[in-house]
Amino acid sequence: MNWELFPQLLATGLLTGGVYALIALGIVLIYKSSPIFGTMVFHSQRVFISHASCGGIDGR
Repeated sequence: MNWELFPQLLATGLLTGGVYALIALGIVLIYKSSPIFGTMVFHSQRVFISHASCGGIDGR
């Protein structure tokens, strides 16, 4: 392993992880604060489950 490259890789990894964490936090805050998004997710899950129970997913 190239030890001169290690600090740069560590900083890049921490910054990338921080950006991903901020994006996830924003999505969670929007989801929790808006009743519209929660309802949309609930209905899309119901449609998916009813479609899967009819056998529509695998084409049979």
